[in-house]
Amino acid sequence: MEILAQRLLALREAKNWSQAELAKKASIPQGTISKIEQKKLMPRADTLLKIAVALNSTTSYLLGETAA
Repeated sequence: MEILAQRLLALREAKNWSQAELAKKASIPQGTISKIEQKKLMPRADTLLKIAVALNSTTSYLLGETAA
C-alpha cells in the first residue's frame, strides 16, 4: 500500500492537481484520494482504474508492479 500512496501522490503533484481536482477527474470522492495517500485505504479495482485513467497511468504502475 505504501508504493501506491507514493506513486499516486507523485503523479498527482507532477500534474499540479489538488486531491479535489483528481477526485473530480476520476469521479470519486476526495476523501478516497486522501485515505489512499495516507495509507489508510486500499481502493477497489474499479476505483484504482478510474484513478489510473485520470492520471494517464496504469494500475500496474500505481501498484508497483512495473517501473516508470
